[in-house]
Amino acid sequence: MSRRAKTVSINLRLPADLHKALVEAGSSNSPPTSLNSEILSRLYESFERPSIAELAGVKAHALAQIKHVESHALDRMQEVERRADELNQLMESRLAELDELKRRAEGKSK
Repeated sequence: MSRRAKTVSINLRLPADLHKALVEAGSSNSPPTSLNSEILSRLYESFERPSIAELAGVKAHALAQIKHVESHALDRMQEVERRADELNQLMESRLAELDELKRRAEGKSK
């Protein structure tokens, strides 16, 4: 089967500025490409890109993950704060015991 049988010819109207931009883009490629090749390349690329719906799904998933991580981080921070409060209370209790022992020792040495 010839290459011509696998393609379809179309008559396409383009605004002059778009035509110029496509021709310039094709000629700036290395190696330079024809207008037809430039248009085909861009059309194929547009079908390979993710759709807006797919991107929205990815965004929704990412936001859900962020919320999960934030929630976990907040829970962990609250746990750390609770433990710090417990350790502060323990330290204050031990300092009070130490002060009491010092006071008793000073009282016995007089």
